[in-house]
Amino acid sequence: MERKVRRLNKLLVSLKKKGTIKTVNPKSLDLRDIIAIENVMRKGGKSGATIEKERGVLQAVCTFCGNVVYQEAERKGEQFCKRTAESIRSLDKEELELIWKASEDIHGWTGEVTRFVMYAYPYMGMRPSELRLAKLSDLDTKNWSIKVSNPKGKGKYGSCRRAPILSPAQPFVKQFLKAREDRLREKGFDVRSEPLVPMIHETGVAYYSENAFRKFKANVDKNLPEGFQPWSLKTMRATFCNLIMDEHPEMIEDVANAMGHVDTRTTRKFYRRTLEGRSVERLHSMFDAGKTEMMPDTLGAKNPLIEGKYDVTGYV
Repeated sequence: MERKVRRLNKLLVSLKKKGTIKTVNPKSLDLRDIIAIENVMRKGGKSGATIEKERGVLQAVCTFCGNVVYQEAERKGEQFCKRTAESIRSLDKEELELIWKASEDIHGWTGEVTRFVMYAYPYMGMRPSELRLAKLSDLDTKNWSIKVSNPKGKGKYGSCRRAPILSPAQPFVKQFLKAREDRLREKGFDVRSEPLVPMIHETGVAYYSENAFRKFKANVDKNLPEGFQPWSLKTMRATFCNLIMDEHPEMIEDVANAMGHVDTRTTRKFYRRTLEGRSVERLHSMFDAGKTEMMPDTLGAKNPLIEGKYDVTGYV
């Protein structure tokens, strides 16, 4: 929250300097100010979901300071940007191979972690934070599964579950565990240290931050070919869903359990949104594969009823 507030403060300070808003004091922001902030974010190309999140932060700060400007705006019917169910990108096998190849060029411990992450996510179906905060004791290499001990909404609505480690990822899990053990011994720490993916520094072992995992992904981006479509670690989760559902839609119950969806309807919506993101490619593929059968045999020939010397009266 502190990081989000600092980032939002930078935006408000810049708008104040430009004269777009008259104050940066959350106690004094009025309706005109918050609408101006909303418009700037929208014109800047931010999605409805992002704007809604940042507005929630600003509203929380204003409310904390005793300013109910957002509540008053909603009471008066002011329309704000809202999140919409956007299509979800997933990766095909060729894109996955490019990502794996890009991770091979990263050296040292950072490279070991990056390769483990890039192979694990699309074959486990875990959320980015769930793998980042996983414990060594959560891992079961006998049955090739992993306990999700830090699920989304833990302590509120989320519950622990077991996720699979599918066969393509298993060799890389073994490789990572060996590199992990060597690294911890080298630094003088217990190989049984709690974090599955340990951040090792001079004073001890800890979990990596969310920002650190984003840097692993950024390192891969540097080695990807120009024109590679934007993706995120969340894209890997959608890829897991697609890899299974494309071939075995009857396994929706198992996919829902692995992904931590309480209701299979959530999984169906999630899968449908990934399909929407690939609809153009699927249509092109379908048409190109069957276009010869779809072409009329008489293509280019005259139609005697329409193009005859004399017009045909009545209905044909």
